[in-house]
Amino acid sequence: MQSSQTKILHNHTFNFYIRNCNKQHTKNQNKSAYQLTKKIVFKIPDGRPASLASTPPNLRYKGDMGKSNVGFPYSNDRFPNEGPVNFIVAAVSFDDLSGAPSKVDDYLDEQTAKISEWADFWSQGQMQYEFQVVDGWQELDFSSSLYSAKDVSRGERTVSAHVGLADAIAAKVGNKADWAVADGLFVLFPVGYDGFTGDWNSRGDVVQTPSGPKSMFFWGGGEYHLTGAGGIPLATKQEYLWSYWIHEILHSQGSNLHAPGNGWAVGLGQNQYPSYGGKFSGAFNAWEAFKTGWIFDDQVFCLDGREDFSEARASLTPMEIYGGDTKMVVIRTAEHEGIVVTSRRPIGYSEDWSTSDSGITVYRLDLSVMNDRTGEGNVDCGNSIDFAKWAYYLPADGSSGLRNACRFEDFIIKPGQSVSYGGVDVQLVSRGSKDFVEISNTASLNAVTSRNSFAKDSHQLIGAYITNSRRASDNQHCNCCGCTPID
Repeated sequence: MQSSQTKILHNHTFNFYIRNCNKQHTKNQNKSAYQLTKKIVFKIPDGRPASLASTPPNLRYKGDMGKSNVGFPYSNDRFPNEGPVNFIVAAVSFDDLSGAPSKVDDYLDEQTAKISEWADFWSQGQMQYEFQVVDGWQELDFSSSLYSAKDVSRGERTVSAHVGLADAIAAKVGNKADWAVADGLFVLFPVGYDGFTGDWNSRGDVVQTPSGPKSMFFWGGGEYHLTGAGGIPLATKQEYLWSYWIHEILHSQGSNLHAPGNGWAVGLGQNQYPSYGGKFSGAFNAWEAFKTGWIFDDQVFCLDGREDFSEARASLTPMEIYGGDTKMVVIRTAEHEGIVVTSRRPIGYSEDWSTSDSGITVYRLDLSVMNDRTGEGNVDCGNSIDFAKWAYYLPADGSSGLRNACRFEDFIIKPGQSVSYGGVDVQLVSRGSKDFVEISNTASLNAVTSRNSFAKDSHQLIGAYITNSRRASDNQHCNCCGCTPID
């Protein structure tokens, strides 16, 4: 994707935004009161029970952090959400498995450059992903089978295997990189490497580095990412290595990802590779970008759907365009729930979409639950309301047959269409360089009605939530986060 296509810089003139929020929430109040009310209204708080907000026993892959908030406040995690984060990148081979591809330096330079460009774009200049790329293949003097594990990285990990290989790699790289400033390590293994069924990984294990013992993030591929598993050609996975690595970085920056539309071609938080006819999007979902601070407060049009309000209007800059006056609409509908509206276009990081994939998306938030991924890749096609998720895409009013849809196209709202949910109606009035939307009350929230089939209460779904949310040996999709199916 070309920067010239996507990085269109806009000044932040937000009088229209302030006028609307003041009109609804802070009549005749001063700016400080407005800011306080604004924070309360659209920075919807995390509402998960303590059992879901803490790290379960034995899940050492999470390092020293608990499960990140799906609502506000932002959860500090292994990496900060602004400023530089530094990674060592090394291509590592073995005495029985030589390095491939051969021109690895050019390949890694290209992939890491894409990662850095992505961070600058989606953080609006606040985040810098920096890389120390070690030249050439680093050949270890032992067999590729010496350190191996067939375990599941989301359950009990064979820590000795993961850390043992990390220690050996650190010793081999040695002073070719500055370990004192490194925050993490990414490793490219040779084609054909099968030492780990799940990804070789850690989000905080202690590694013996040349600068001393250090708690580190490290990541390399497993069976899913190093082969054509899941029906995705290996060449495609190699081309989109940058997307996969960003996904893992985001998890250690406080993002849960995998919703709305897990597995769909709507963003690299949901799918890191092209799917369904080659469609792909490298976007970052708006809610977590906002929670992370990468969408600014003055780029959010806010409404409190718990109160009566007259018809409101907003003009949205597409997510695929850098900056913009208003990037998203947040409508608070309950203590821990809301609706998010964004504009999408088949350009830039979504340039692989069809020209018809243009309009707004509307998704509902329930920030009192975690993703239940037990059906991922089989009975849950990504947006099924039969499995708890922190967000679900909502289709246009009158849609049918979409309760377990596998594709995003029917959830792109076109001009003249509307979405009604939780007493709020969102309509796309017109589409141009921006999307013009109208929002209005449709019912009292004391007796919520909805014309939308996605109105099922997420709280009914959470009872069967299982922390190790991987089941069924035929679950091919679930490896996207360094994990494998479990029975």
